[in-house]
Amino acid sequence: MERAHSAVATVAVWLALAGLMTDRARADGAALFSENCAACHGDHGEGSPELRAPVIAGLEKAYLDRQVEHLMNGKRPVSADNAAAVGMIDTLRGLGAADLQAITAHVSGLPVPVLDEPAEATTFRMRGLFSGCMSCHQAQGEGNAALSAPRISHQYGWYIKEQLLSFRFGKRGNDPTDRFGKQMKTMAIDIASDADVDQLIAYIQKLGR
Repeated sequence: MERAHSAVATVAVWLALAGLMTDRARADGAALFSENCAACHGDHGEGSPELRAPVIAGLEKAYLDRQVEHLMNGKRPVSADNAAAVGMIDTLRGLGAADLQAITAHVSGLPVPVLDEPAEATTFRMRGLFSGCMSCHQAQGEGNAALSAPRISHQYGWYIKEQLLSFRFGKRGNDPTDRFGKQMKTMAIDIASDADVDQLIAYIQKLGR
C-alpha cells in the first residue's frame, strides 16, 4: 500500500514539474518571440502587409517547425529582394534549437486574428475552385493537422497569392524530399489561369468571417 502511494506521489511530482517546465517554455517563447519576431510579425503574430510578414498566430506547431526548418535549410527559398524574409532566416539561424521550439510553441498558442481586409461576394465559380483545396485544408480553410495541411483562412490575400504563384512557377516545392511542397506545387500548377488564382484567393479571404 505504501509502495502504491509512493508511486502516485512520484507521478504527481513529475506532472507538476512538467507543468512548470511547460509554463517556463511558454514564458521563454513569449520573450524570445518579442525580441526576435514581433518587429515584423506583430506583438500577437498578426503580421504586417507593409513588411510582407504573414499572419502566423495560431498555426499548428508542427507546421511552424517544418517551415522554420525549410527556411533554414533552403527547401523553402525566398526572393533576394524580400529583405524581411532574408533577415528572418539570418535571425532563425542565430537561435538555438530549444529557443526555436519555444518560439513555435508560443506562436501556435496565440489567438487567430480577424483581418480587416475587403472581400468580394462569393460566386459558384469561386466555390468550385476551392473544392480542390477542401480535401486537405477543410471546408472553412481551418487546416488539418493529420494531413499536415495548415490553416489558410485568416491570412492576408497578398500572401496567399505570393505563395500560390511561388508553387505555380516553380519557386517552391522543388526539393524531392519536400513531400507536402510537391503536393502543393502540383495543385497550384493545375489551376487553369492567373484569373482563377485571384478568384480562389477572394473566396479564401471570406472564410472564417
